[in-house]
Amino acid sequence: MLETLYATGVRVSELVSLTVGQLRLDPGFVRVWGKGDKERVVPVGSQARRWLARYLEDVRPAWDRKRDEHVFLTVRAGA
Repeated sequence: MLETLYATGVRVSELVSLTVGQLRLDPGFVRVWGKGDKERVVPVGSQARRWLARYLEDVRPAWDRKRDEHVFLTVRAGA
């Protein structure tokens, strides 16, 4: 989560509301909606992409009991 925050420079509120559908790891960007519901396309560095891919493959499936769309889940499997 911190790697993504640092690599993209998005606001914390944008990061915690990030959904899986907003991620585009192959081309290396995320789409975020910020203040005033303005959409931005933000590049993601290669190191952050690797960590995100690892998290999405190894960690998140075990926590996603509610089939939540959010990328980052809490221990209780909620966003």
